[in-house]
Amino acid sequence: MTPLLMHAPKIVLVDPFLHSAFFKGGCWNPVVDTIEFIRKLLIKASEFNHLEILTLYWNPKKHGDQRRLQVSDLSAEAKPFGVEINVREYEESHGTLDHPRYALAKWGGLKFDKGFTFEKRGAKNQVSWISERVLEDILNVFYDRR
Repeated sequence: MTPLLMHAPKIVLVDPFLHSAFFKGGCWNPVVDTIEFIRKLLIKASEFNHLEILTLYWNPKKHGDQRRLQVSDLSAEAKPFGVEINVREYEESHGTLDHPRYALAKWGGLKFDKGFTFEKRGAKNQVSWISERVLEDILNVFYDRR
């Protein structure tokens, strides 16, 4: 993801299973993997000093009411870096985009086959650049170019 972090002032992450807290024992509990991933991403981005906005897309229908992804769960991580975090929801109504895991900038994107927060021993995550032709369709769904 380094090439995106080196040059992009805005990055969009899309993962239907991304969530920052789960409800258990009568209260909301942080998802350490997600928070740690965001922290590491922001630390790496700070090396290049370009990232201003990080937008996260998730699909709440994948989780029911026992999971959430909220800015308030992640804002403490972003504050020291001066990065604005936004959270957006999406539904699986975009045909081939039924299970996307993307990191996007306005000029390029990466596709992850396992998502962003998997850390199982021995697990591998295949990451590939998205072709320009496919990228345009994906950006039209997830990337606000304003």
